[in-house]
Formats: sequence, structure tokens, C-alpha cells
Amino acid sequence: MKGFFPKRATKRSCLDTEEKLDCQRTSYFRLISLAIPLVVQGFIFILALLVDRLLIAHYDLIQFAAVGIAGWTATAIFFFFHGTVNFAGNMVAQYFGANRREFLIDPVWVALVLAGIFSVVLIATIPWSKQIFGIPLFNMESSMRKYSEIYFSLLMLAHAISLFSTAVMVFFAGIGHTVKLMMIAIVGNVVNMGFGWLLIFGHWGFPELGITGAGLASVISSAVSLAFALSLFFLAAKSYPAILKPRIKWRQMGRLIKMGSPAGLEMGLEMSGFAILKLALGSISAEAVAAAGISFSLLEFVDAPLDALAAATAIMIAQERGALRYHNLGIIIRRALIIAISYSIVMMLVLGLYPAQLIGLFSGGDDVGSYEALQEIYRIAGVYIWLTMIWLVPNAYLTIYSRGLKALGDSRYLAVWIIFLTFTIIIGPSLWLMQQPWWWTTYAIYGVTIPYVLVLSYILRKRYLSGIWRDVHMVD
Repeated sequence: MKGFFPKRATKRSCLDTEEKLDCQRTSYFRLISLAIPLVVQGFIFILALLVDRLLIAHYDLIQFAAVGIAGWTATAIFFFFHGTVNFAGNMVAQYFGANRREFLIDPVWVALVLAGIFSVVLIATIPWSKQIFGIPLFNMESSMRKYSEIYFSLLMLAHAISLFSTAVMVFFAGIGHTVKLMMIAIVGNVVNMGFGWLLIFGHWGFPELGITGAGLASVISSAVSLAFALSLFFLAAKSYPAILKPRIKWRQMGRLIKMGSPAGLEMGLEMSGFAILKLALGSISAEAVAAAGISFSLLEFVDAPLDALAAATAIMIAQERGALRYHNLGIIIRRALIIAISYSIVMMLVLGLYPAQLIGLFSGGDDVGSYEALQEIYRIAGVYIWLTMIWLVPNAYLTIYSRGLKALGDSRYLAVWIIFLTFTIIIGPSLWLMQQPWWWTTYAIYGVTIPYVLVLSYILRKRYLSGIWRDVHMVD
């Protein structure tokens, strides 16, 4: 595996005081300790998302396809703003690493102000749902378009609320209190699953609302998550009194917008690219987009531990960067990659050995669609899973290096390449392929994800190894 990891640092004895501290700061134990609560958080979130989609899949497959299209579209718009707000966590982590506790709260209050502004923008997009899903190019069926509009509107309201939760949670992420993030996720997502079951099918006297019930469950869970996150935040004032003394530093807001906006832009455009990919599949057939929904739902579940590991890696990198301990960064990245690649190989084996069983999780009752349509969905989903397996290991490199570069403040470079590749590899080819009459178009559209991941993982690895990010300064 020579050349695939950052160079191994000189072996440490871990005997003198400073080397012993460095060994603790970069240890597998610390990395895993930070990651485990985030893994639980990610699994709970994905489980709630999966349960939500499974419930809809068992209720109606057309509504299930609409959830996939509307969900990705709404999340793409949300990520434009979420990425900017969430970037404040890197600033908190660098201040924490530099042991400058008096500045820890400043990025949080700046993030809360931005969350207020951005939430208004998100809510303002709701009346545009008819125009978004009525674009003639995508030629959506009328029923799918109607369901997409309903789910999109409710999900945008939920996302507007969750922006405030994100702003609060960057504090706990930055100081490494990932257990708090896990607790917030558990509370919110348990509420989401519970109300989803009640409102989709109409159990216990609640109205049977189908896809509308799924959207309402998201709104309720976002509100509960925010209330719980705020309670934990203000309880932390015992250790961090500055929480109760709001102050907005305009210079810091400018820096957050300058560095966070590229992060939000690349997250939003990347998600938009995949939303367009799904819309392109939807223009071919409802079966194709439903199959993509199954594949991406499974992928989200598989990716949860990897994303958690990357988030934990980013916390450690930002803290070490804040303390100017550059010699620790390569060790952290190397250890994160070893874990990430090992995990990805295991997931490849699981997907390769049990595709039918995993796809079968999405089987519905007798009234959710014709037998022929269901068999076509499962057949296409099986091919999509095999295509996904090709880029699971490169995706491990992509995930670790992208989060690491963001933690170091190198978000502009990351944004430029992700935006460029999203347009040239995802969006452009998808829109062209959807207009072609070839039988393999359904697979080719999904297959554009392969070169996207391969090229981007190589570029970001080269960027990190170049060391140019040393000239980027995120905090004073």
C-alpha cells in the first residue's frame, strides 16, 4: 500500500512528556472514542431515514420514489446553508486546540445569526415547489410531481428549523463532546421514527397521511431536536460562562462567510448534482428512480460509520492545527485511512454477498405495485449496488481527505474541484444520457458516480500531501 498513505512519521518512544502527550492526541483510542458517538449519531439518523423510506415503500412505491427525488432536492438546497453554518465547528476546534477558551463561543453566536438569515431563505423556497418539479425537461408523472411538491415543502420547513440545531451543535463538535451530538440525534430521530409510523399509516387514532405524514414527522423531530440542543448548550454555561454573554464579532462573521460559503456551495452543488441524477433517472422510468432510492438508502447506511470517522478525524486535525502541532496531522490521517479502508472492504463483501437480502428490505405489500414493476425495481437496484461497490474504497480516501482539508480551512480549493467535477461528470452527462434511447442509459446515468469518486479522491489526496493548506489561517 506504499504511496496510498501519508508518510509514516519517525517512530516515537512516547516516554518524555511532550511525546507522550502527542501519542495520546493522535492515538487510535482517541480517534475511536470521538468517532463512536458520531457513529451512533449517524446510524440513528440513517436508521430514521431508512425507516421513514421503508414505511413509505410499504405504503406506496410512487410516494417512495417521490420521497427520494424531493428529499435529495430539498437537502441539496439545505446544504448550501448548512455547510456554511457547520463550518463554524472547525473554528471552535482550532480555538480549543490553541487553548483559547475565551473565544470558543464567538463562532457559535455568529453561526446562530447566519442560521436565522438562512432559515428565512429556505422557507421562501417553499412556494417554488411547483416550478422546481414541473420542469418539462424531467417529464415527471403527475402523481409523482404532486407527492414531491408536498414532501419538499414540509422538508424545507424542517431544514429551516434544523439550521439552528446545527449552529448550536458546532460548539460540542469543536470541543470534542461528541456524546452530546449523539444524544441530540437519538432524541430527534426517535421522535421522527415514532411520528412517521403514526402519521403515515394512521395508527393510534392519528390521521393516515402517507407522504404528508412523513414530512410532518420531520418537522416535529427538528423542533424537538432544537429544543434539546438548546437545553444542553445553556447547561454548558456552568463550564463556559461566555455562553450567556452573546457577542457578534463581525470580523469573525466575515471569515466564516469567506471560508464557510465555499464549503456550503460545494455541499449544495454536489447534492444538487445527485438530485439531478435522480431526476434524470425519474424521466426514464419510475422503476429506475425507485431502484436508485433503494441503492442510495443502503449507501447512506453503509456510509454512516465512515462519515463519523471522518468527522472525528476533522475534530482532531482542527484542534492540532489550532495548536500548531503540524507533526501530528499525518499520523491522524494515516490512522483514519487504515480504519476507513478496512471498513470499506468489509462493506464491499457484505454488499457483494447479500444484495438480494438487502434489496428485499424494501419489499412492500401486495397493494404497493404490480409484480412486474417490483421485479424490475429489484433487478435495477441489484446492478446499482454492484456499481456502487466499485468506488467504496476510493470513497474512503475522498471522505477522509475532504473533511481533513475543511478542518484545515482549505475549503476554496475543495469547492472549486467539487463544483467543476459535479457539472462535468455528474450533471452534464446525466442530462445528456437521459435523452438517449439506449437500453443501458439507466445504468450509465448511475454509473457516472464511479469516475466522479475516483477523480476527486485522487485530487484531494494530492492537495493534502502538497502542504499548501499551511498558508490558510482560519482563526487569529
